[in-house]
Amino acid sequence: MGINCINSFCNETKSYSLGDFEDPMGLLTISKVALDATGGFAAVAFEQGTIRIYRFTGNANLDIIHRVELGERWGIAPTRTLIFDETRSWLASVRVDELTVWDLRLGRNQRHFSAQVPTVNVLAFDHSGKFLLVGTESALQVWDVTSKRLLKEYATDSVSALIVSPDGRLVIWGNNRGVLHLWGSAAP
Repeated sequence: MGINCINSFCNETKSYSLGDFEDPMGLLTISKVALDATGGFAAVAFEQGTIRIYRFTGNANLDIIHRVELGERWGIAPTRTLIFDETRSWLASVRVDELTVWDLRLGRNQRHFSAQVPTVNVLAFDHSGKFLLVGTESALQVWDVTSKRLLKEYATDSVSALIVSPDGRLVIWGNNRGVLHLWGSAAP
């Protein structure tokens, strides 16, 4: 990427102005940022509802490669959650109670599906990018991204943290009562 980090501290910093300076409402606030698994792409969600995907080039320069407009510029609630799958085929976002999965394959930059999912707290893709796990205030959901279907919903206390192990065999989630759940997966 061009940024050299030694002993967890970076010795080079670059800053980029990504907002729209012509915007009289001051909607330059970045609400969420997500990196892909390689660290070569960043998705940036702005308060006014726009998501842009940037590619890091030599010396940590940024090139915009996708711009996704989620709706009207005025009155949009900010993106609450934003995540790439490991293959950078999908980008999932949550705004208010709307889960949206964007298809990023071949630069198509299109909405794959949207679903009303109340009170989403966290998202995690499995390592294949085929399944999306959604943690809400009352459940853990498993979505099949390809078929756009909710496969399972498990009632639980508020899911506040969610991760899939590097080998894909374990789903770990925590809740608002201080309980850590370990869930074995049959994934190869």
